Amino acid sequence: YAGNLIDGAKVSYRVVRRVNYPYWYWWYRPYYSSVPETEIKNGETVTNDTGTYIIKFKALPDESFSKSENVTFSYEVLADVTDYAAHDNSFDVVFFNHVLEHIPDDEKALGEVFRILKKGGICILGVPNEGAFWWQLAYKFQPESLKTTDHVHFYTVKTLSKKIKDQGFKIKEVKGLGWGLPHWDWDARVRGYKILDDLFELFGKIFLPGQASSLYFVIEK
Repeated sequence: YAGNLIDGAKVSYRVVRRVNYPYWYWWYRPYYSSVPETEIKNGETVTNDTGTYIIKFKALPDESFSKSENVTFSYEVLADVTDYAAHDNSFDVVFFNHVLEHIPDDEKALGEVFRILKKGGICILGVPNEGAFWWQLAYKFQPESLKTTDHVHFYTVKTLSKKIKDQGFKIKEVKGLGWGLPHWDWDARVRGYKILDDLFELFGKIFLPGQASSLYFVIEK
């Protein structure tokens, strides 16, 4: 990292609210329907002279839930920055982890990473492997999740490799990480138990090497 401050960059953002049930709720009502996330604010801003930006919002609860349900709420800011105010060839390393799948113009985002990297610079790029057969099953089992996901791309090694190469990068290494059940709710429950998570990891590496939940690319300019 060259240490350059990225000021004046345009930031498009959304703030979403999610409902969190207490841990015992999974067993009390194992077949519940997930509650869709709710967008409570969106807009645009720019980074300041320190390369940061501030988004203010009211963390309002969903009043349709009663106190007896013991739910809590989490709030997530989703921001896209695709016009970095940084000089060409400025950075040695870019860590780009689980962001690209949220950006509509993913090729432009990759092009910006290529532009700001120095020659020979490295980008570590992580994305969900949701285009793979195993995780497409999860969407078939729970089609309603397609209505609530904030992912706009569903990559495989093949589809993302082409986009990466089209921007001029060389792919140095590709690695899969994480295996689980092709059902979003049950997968989240199982991963709460380390021994089960480790067993799925071992099973996946041996029998489903192309169906990891995440992909990590090491790419070079």
